[in-house]
Amino acid sequence: MFLYDFVHVDLCWDDAANHIMLKGGSWLEPLVRASHQDGEDLRIRVGLGGKHCWFCKEVRVTFETPVRHQGWLTIPMAWDATRAEAMFPHLEADLEIAPVGSTCTQISLRGRYDPPMGEFGERLDASVLHRVAEATVRSFLYRVADSLSTSLSTCPATGRSQIGVLTEAASG
Repeated sequence: MFLYDFVHVDLCWDDAANHIMLKGGSWLEPLVRASHQDGEDLRIRVGLGGKHCWFCKEVRVTFETPVRHQGWLTIPMAWDATRAEAMFPHLEADLEIAPVGSTCTQISLRGRYDPPMGEFGERLDASVLHRVAEATVRSFLYRVADSLSTSLSTCPATGRSQIGVLTEAASG
């Protein structure tokens, strides 16, 4: 199944891209839990309910080296469940950061997963769980936008404080 969603955040694109390239994954620290038991595994709680996450699952996440293109930044990523792996899909995705004007940046996730549990899982995904996956990605994007806004407190071009997520798009 394919997933795509995006949010807009009040950030200067060049500043956001430069910050990500210089800081590596440290701008995601508010989202990530380092697991000392598993060496360098990074873990994120994903699910529904935003910061209060009332329906969540801890996933092991890997972020590859960001790639800066002409006009956008791509961060290849993947996540897997940390427990009951056979019950949850593996996600392969690209987190993309792109300008939407001089002081607005789009953060999008474009990914793919295969529903677990064979044909039963495919039917369950088609009827309910794909919408849960979309909502999980939306929540993750809001948290990524908040994390980036927090780590990049002002925009030199305007000198104003960042205000976080501005608009959203319907999942497609």
